[in-house]
Amino acid sequence: MKSIIRKFGASEKEAETFLKLLELGAQPVSVIAKQMNVPRSSMYLTLDVLKKLGLIEDFQRGEIKFVKCIPIKNLPDILKTKEKEIEQISSTLQDKLPELEALENRLSITPTVK
Repeated sequence: MKSIIRKFGASEKEAETFLKLLELGAQPVSVIAKQMNVPRSSMYLTLDVLKKLGLIEDFQRGEIKFVKCIPIKNLPDILKTKEKEIEQISSTLQDKLPELEALENRLSITPTVK
């Protein structure tokens, strides 16, 4: 299961955290940190990465920040979004390739391997 989550760009620790959160459901950050045996401050960093990857959501209840996994059925949508982003980047690169090649220093020394 961890390998699937890692394909989304998560590290080993982030994948473990995601799976634990999937198991626990919506929880305060302090509970997740305690379950993972990690300082709460470090857990915020891990959760920030998972949020940037689109794998978790957070919400406030009172003054407490809760975190939960996105519905598992939404994982394919994340892949489709990433695929569109890659296609867009590729298209932009193809358009700008002549400009980038013009900037390239052709006189620089390129090492050869013997």
